[in-house]
Amino acid sequence: MKTQSCLCLKRLMVFLIVNAMLFISCSNELDKTIRSAISDGVISNDEWEKLKTESLSTDQFIGEDGGIDTVELKNHVVEYAKSLRGVDSIVFSSEGESGSPISPILFKFFLERSGSMIPYDAPSTNGYFKIAIADLLSAVPNSCDENNLMFIVNNKVTPFHKTFKDFVQSSDIMKETDGYGDPKYTDFSCIFDSVLNRTKDNEVSILVSDMIYSDKNYQNKSPERITEEASLLTKKIFRGHEDKDILIIKLNSGYNGQYYPYNNPIKGNVYLGNRPYYMMIVAKSDVMHRLFNLPEYSRFCDFKHLKGYENYYCFTRQSDNPKYSILFKGSSRFKAEKQKKTEIHSIKRLTADRSGETKLVVAVDMSSIITEPEYLTNVQNYQVQSKSGFVVSDVKAIDKADMPGDIYHYVPTATHLLELTTTEGIVNETVSVSLMNKFPLWIEKSSTNDDRNTKTPSFANTTFGFKSMMYGIYEAIYPTIKPPVYYELILNVKK
Repeated sequence: MKTQSCLCLKRLMVFLIVNAMLFISCSNELDKTIRSAISDGVISNDEWEKLKTESLSTDQFIGEDGGIDTVELKNHVVEYAKSLRGVDSIVFSSEGESGSPISPILFKFFLERSGSMIPYDAPSTNGYFKIAIADLLSAVPNSCDENNLMFIVNNKVTPFHKTFKDFVQSSDIMKETDGYGDPKYTDFSCIFDSVLNRTKDNEVSILVSDMIYSDKNYQNKSPERITEEASLLTKKIFRGHEDKDILIIKLNSGYNGQYYPYNNPIKGNVYLGNRPYYMMIVAKSDVMHRLFNLPEYSRFCDFKHLKGYENYYCFTRQSDNPKYSILFKGSSRFKAEKQKKTEIHSIKRLTADRSGETKLVVAVDMSSIITEPEYLTNVQNYQVQSKSGFVVSDVKAIDKADMPGDIYHYVPTATHLLELTTTEGIVNETVSVSLMNKFPLWIEKSSTNDDRNTKTPSFANTTFGFKSMMYGIYEAIYPTIKPPVYYELILNVKK
């Protein structure tokens, strides 16, 4: 009997151990999936479904009805994220942080229909203009929603009572909009004011225009006077709208028809070739960041796949205090100072390598910065203030599929690695590293102050007064920040 009891006890222990191991294994697999899903701070619908499926392997998330207890699972995801000491909050793509549903973003589309815009849609062109617009509007998740509104703009803003779907399926955009306003000139004062003031909470406005500042009285004005007026006008109109992000996209398309230069807005010159035009996307900062972070809007924000795409830039005042940490791996030898935060911002006993070079590798979460990826990895865009002579020598995007464990520990949401190096002697100091928000070089190269000669090589790529108009917005959005920065990192270093 005693032997039989011992045998039963051993079997029970084996059973409990095996089940415990299975539970741990399932939990580890689930947490591994959670860690991957929360790396960008957002749980997409597909990731949520995968988590629910994997949670079936453990009784912890099974409700009384035998189904998944989604509340318990969601709480586990949030708590696990907090345990990583780098993720403050998680957004579920179909819900806000409070658990309440987020309403779908509504879109408003404004098309400039002026004399210099009509030739973009001529039948004999490459059609990039129509294709790009159709692709962008088709990428709106709720494109069939009649709450999305359309407007035709020139000397005034006129509602266009058709749906996005109707507009995309139209065989002739300009013919469909014939008779809306006066195409002889464009009143940007009216247009910009209307776009800015019509863009409410949870809305996005899209303006398609050649951005040529024109007026019916320009025949007697110098180009310098015209461009100065353009800069002053945009500065005045956009000032007071610092809560909104202004994203400008440059595209290029075929053009066949009359082109109206600055000195002759009434009688133009026939031009056949390529011409630039622009899409201006306006939204409150929180909405613009939802566009770039939620998976359902990823196709809409994939501007590089639009026919004729060239560049984009986002004017924004949203301040960013990214998570960052100095890493042991890759850096020269140092000891971390004791501090409350897990992220390492203060170090001591920093020692140069045998080569005489001192290196610091810093993991940074730049996910909230809306700019072209190449801008973030260009070392020329960084400014360092350091008595030890530190400079940013390299910036690399992190491969999420192969993220080292030390990054996961200190900044699990990190997107880039900054490498700071110096060959000078280390002194006790506070090192400041800033990512500058420079006025884009591509905007300067896209601008001209003389568009009278359509045969010049630069005509196919430049827009009259474009730099002046954009710089007016730049000065309105960043009135007192000289120069503006996306963020500043502070590193306390002791030798």
